[in-house]
Amino acid sequence: MEGRVRMKSVSRDTLWGYALITPFFLTFLLLLLYPLIEGIIIAFTYTSSGETVIGLQNFIKTLNHPEFRTALYNTILFLAVAVNIKMVLALLIANLLNKEFKGHRIVRGLILLPWALPVLTNLLSFKWMLEPTWGVIEYFVVSLTGQKALLLYHYNTAMMMIIIFHVWRNAPFWTLIFLSGLQSIPKSLYEAAEIDGASSIELFRHITLPQIKYLYIVCLTLSIIWTVGEFSTIWILTGGGPAASTHVLATLAYRFAFDLGEFGMSTATILFALPAILPLTIFLVQIIERRE
Repeated sequence: MEGRVRMKSVSRDTLWGYALITPFFLTFLLLLLYPLIEGIIIAFTYTSSGETVIGLQNFIKTLNHPEFRTALYNTILFLAVAVNIKMVLALLIANLLNKEFKGHRIVRGLILLPWALPVLTNLLSFKWMLEPTWGVIEYFVVSLTGQKALLLYHYNTAMMMIIIFHVWRNAPFWTLIFLSGLQSIPKSLYEAAEIDGASSIELFRHITLPQIKYLYIVCLTLSIIWTVGEFSTIWILTGGGPAASTHVLATLAYRFAFDLGEFGMSTATILFALPAILPLTIFLVQIIERRE
C-alpha cells in the first residue's frame, strides 16, 4: 500500500513537472526550432527569381559575393577585439569594485547604467555625438585639430566606434557577473596571503584568477555566442557603411533579404555562423557539466 502511494506521488510530481516545462518547450519549438528549420529549407531551395533549386547554389553565391568576405572578416575582427577587451575590462573593474571603499555601493549602481538603459537610446545618443555637423565629439576634434574627423565615414574609425560602443554598453553586465563570482571567494585566502606579504598583483594572479577561471571561460564563451549575432550596434551607427565596409554577418543577412531580395543568400549567410556557434555551445555545456 505504501509503495503504491509513493508511485502515485512520483507519477503526479512527474506529470506536474512536464506541465511546467511544456510552455517553454512549445515556445522553443515555435520561436527557435521552427525558424531554424525553415531557414535551412529556404537556403537550399530559394532564389530571388522564384525558381526552386536544390543544392548549394545559395551558399556558393554567398561565398563568391565580395560583401560576404568583408562581413566575415569584420565579424572575426569584432569578436577578437571587442569581446576580449570587454571581458578583460569587466574583470579588472569587478576586481576594483570588490574592494570596500566609501561610496562603493553607489559606484556599483552607477557603473550598470550603460547596460541598464535602453540600447536604442544609447545608440542614437552616441551616433548624434559623432555627427559631423553638430556632434559634440566632432566639435572637440575640430577644435583640437582644425579638421573634421568624420568618424563614422571612414572604415577604420567607424569600426573603432562600433567596438568602443559595444564595450561601453556590455562591459557593465559582465562586470556584475564577475563581481558576484569574486564575492564568493573566501576572504581568508586573501588575508593569509597578505600576512605572507603578497602584493595586490600577486593576490590577483595567484588567488583571484585561479578561483574565477571557470567562470571567466563560461562568460567568454557566452559572450562570443551572443556577439556573433550583434546587429543593432552596426546597423544604427553605420548601416554597414561606408560603402558596405562595416557589415558583419547579421547586418549583411538583413541587407541580402530586404535590400536585394535574396532570402536564400540571407539565410545562407546566417548558417555560415553555425559551424562556429555549435562547437562553442558544446564546449560550454562540457565546462558546466565538468564543474558540476
